[in-house]
Amino acid sequence: MGGVVDDCWRWLTASLALRPAVSHRQVRALALAEQLALAQGRDHALEYGEEAVGLGRAAGDRLALARAALLHGSALTGLFDHRERGVQLLDEAGVLLEAEGDDWSLATSALARGAAALARGDLHQAQDLLRYGADRFADVDNARGAAAALRHLADLAIVRGRYDDAIAALREALTGLDANAAAGITSMAQLGCLCAIQGRSGEADQWHARALAAAENQQHLPLLAFACNAKGLTLRRRGRLAEAEQCHQRALRISRERGVPAALAMAHASLGYIAELRNDVTAADRHQQASLNAACEAADRQAQALALEGLASTASLRDDPKTAGKLLGAATALREGSVVTAVGAATAQRGIALGHLDRVDIDRTIARVGGCPAYDRAYAEGLRDPQAVLTAVRV
Repeated sequence: MGGVVDDCWRWLTASLALRPAVSHRQVRALALAEQLALAQGRDHALEYGEEAVGLGRAAGDRLALARAALLHGSALTGLFDHRERGVQLLDEAGVLLEAEGDDWSLATSALARGAAALARGDLHQAQDLLRYGADRFADVDNARGAAAALRHLADLAIVRGRYDDAIAALREALTGLDANAAAGITSMAQLGCLCAIQGRSGEADQWHARALAAAENQQHLPLLAFACNAKGLTLRRRGRLAEAEQCHQRALRISRERGVPAALAMAHASLGYIAELRNDVTAADRHQQASLNAACEAADRQAQALALEGLASTASLRDDPKTAGKLLGAATALREGSVVTAVGAATAQRGIALGHLDRVDIDRTIARVGGCPAYDRAYAEGLRDPQAVLTAVRV
């Protein structure tokens, strides 16, 4: 749990292979196996979570079921096609934990229900519940729980465009996290991008360096891809395209090796924008199409939106306002229906994707082709039926 991924996976799978009688320990091991399998991009990861919830019900152990529902629900809310069931499980976990009545259970209940509210897009309720959970965890000196709630509050602040609040929440979260653990690595990488957006270059470099060093130290390849992508985004934003390209190419190699479509989608999207900035329409189209395919494989609506925005940028290079408008309208619709979160350790697929933190790429596209009647009509068309647009452009 401290970040030694291969050792953790070996011991978990060895214990599960024993197939003991149903107990809260077996339920917990299965729930943790799902989180670790997701973080590593392993096949059949969700099956562990389903089994954990089923065994928790069979055992009649309310607390074991609550923990399994919390972790499995968090995994499912990060996958659009499973969002509704994920939210139901998080709400169920919240009810079960609240019935326990002790301070830890009440804090964890608030965390679960806050995560469900964030996944539903109920930002006001999410803010209140997550703030309560963070404070309650702090009262009982549970740094790990407080960090989980704070990282959700950072996601919420990003959705609202309040980057100072997000930075403050992530900094506070890191005080209770092992920097080598998955949550610590992703928090540091995210801080690097947020600081870069605010022009704090030195601080951004420090966070990226720490995230990369921790991921390298643990040889946690999916998170190493995440950290490489994060640094690449910051470098691209500064105009250091060759260095950014190296970071994303490394992320591509790792993502292909370990089968991590979310990181693959992010790397291709940024490489597409690098090609666009170099006026290489052919390469830009190739990368953005690859980004869309990976995003669809991951069933990640925000990543799909990012790829559609990338394809719109290449359409703008061709001076095609109709295509660009339709793609951006569809991307907007996908984003508005897709506020996602993750409670557990599957943080290589963070719901608030790094590429969505600012609008500089979209603004560049609109500056080329926006403001004309053809663009406006096409944008409205894409906004009305994003699935039709997505189906039409996917190769």
